[in-house]
Amino acid sequence: MMNFNLAIGLISILSLGGIWGVFVVFLLLSGVEVNGFGWPNESLSPSQILDTARATGTISALFGGIFAMLYSYRKQRISEAESLRSDASSLVERYRAACEQIGSENASVQLAGIYALSWLADEWVGHRQQCVDVLCAYLRLTGSANNMTSEVPVRTVLNLIESHTSVLNPEFTSWSDLTIDLTGASLPDFSWNQVKIQKLILDRAEFEEEVNLIFEFDNSSVSIRDVTIAANLFIASTGKGRISLMRSGVMSGAEVQISPSLETQLNCMAVRIEDDCLIRINLGASGTEGQIDFSHAHIIGRLSFFGDGREYETGTILLQDAITSGEGLVGFQKDLFFEADEGFYYVPVSSPDGTSYSKFRKITDRRRSVFRPDSQYLKNCKLATFEVSSIEPVPKWHGAELEPKSNA
Repeated sequence: MMNFNLAIGLISILSLGGIWGVFVVFLLLSGVEVNGFGWPNESLSPSQILDTARATGTISALFGGIFAMLYSYRKQRISEAESLRSDASSLVERYRAACEQIGSENASVQLAGIYALSWLADEWVGHRQQCVDVLCAYLRLTGSANNMTSEVPVRTVLNLIESHTSVLNPEFTSWSDLTIDLTGASLPDFSWNQVKIQKLILDRAEFEEEVNLIFEFDNSSVSIRDVTIAANLFIASTGKGRISLMRSGVMSGAEVQISPSLETQLNCMAVRIEDDCLIRINLGASGTEGQIDFSHAHIIGRLSFFGDGREYETGTILLQDAITSGEGLVGFQKDLFFEADEGFYYVPVSSPDGTSYSKFRKITDRRRSVFRPDSQYLKNCKLATFEVSSIEPVPKWHGAELEPKSNA
C-alpha cells in the first residue's frame, strides 16, 4: 500500500513538473524570454496563449491517462486480492463442513462428506495431500474400537483412490504423486487396477478378505509391513519400485501371489508362512535387476517360485538364515534352473554377499531325474523342485544331509 501511494505521489509531481516544462519549452521555441522560474518576461499575444494552452493541454491529457491507468490497475489488484481471500475462505469452509460430515454417525452423511472432500482435493491443489490424508484417516479409524462406519463409505473411499490414481482413468485429477497412508486400516475385499501411487503405506493393516493390487511403478514404494494376511492377496507390478512385506504373516489358509516386474525390489525379510499357507512368486522371464529377499523367513507352509527364469540368471533370491519347519518347504519350478557345468545345475539363490549360487547335483533314479542341493548357506531349509503341471514339489530334503524321498 505504501509503495503504491508513494508511486502515485511521485507520478503526480513528475506530471506537474512535466507540464510546466512543456510550457516553458514551448515559450522558448516561440521566441519568448522567460525568467529563472520559467515565467515569460513580457505579455503573450492571443495566438501564443492559444498555442501554449493547446500544447500544455495535450501533455496534461497524456499524464492524466497514465495516472488513470495506474489507478485502474490498483483497483484491479485490490479486487483480485479480495476475490482470492474470499475463495480461500470458501475452500476452508468447505473443508471444515466436509470433515464434520465425515465425522457423522450417519452413513449417508459420511458419504456426502467423502465426495465433498474428494472434489475439494481436485480443486485445492495446495492442500490436496491434506484432503486425501483425511480420507485415509477415515479408513484407518474403521479398525478402531469406536467404529462408526458402514461398508459403503469405506468402499467409496477405496474406489475414489483407485479412480484418481489408475492410469486407466486419465480424465480424473491425479493423486498419483501423493502419499496414501492406510496404516492400521481394516480393509474389506477390494481391487485396484494399474494404480500409480508414489508411496502407499499399508503397515499393520488387516487383510481379512481377498485383495488384488496391480501397480504401475515410477520409483514408487509399497509398504505392507507387520501385516497379518488372513485372506488371499495378489500383487503385481510394472516399472521400477519397491514392495515390502517385512515381518508380515500369512495364515488361515491364505495364499499370497506376487508378480514383481524386472525392476521391482521385493523385501519379504522375516515373513512367517503358517501351515497350509502359500506365498507364490511369479518370476516369468523377468529379473536381471530384481532382488527378492526372504532372509530370516520362517516357513511352515510353502514358498514357491514359478516361471521360466531364463533372464533371471543375474537376479537375486536371498534366503539367508531362512528356516523351514514341520511340513514347510521352498519349491522351485524346474524351468528356473539353468545348466552351468556338465552334471550340475544352479538355481539363482544367492549367498549372503549376493555373489554365489546354490549348486545342485543331478541324481537319477528309476522314475525321474531329481536335484539335491549342495549348498553351505541353506542348511536349515527344505528345498524342492516341481514341474509346472504339478505344483506339489518332489522330492524333499533338508540341507545336504538327507537323500531324496522315493515316490516309487
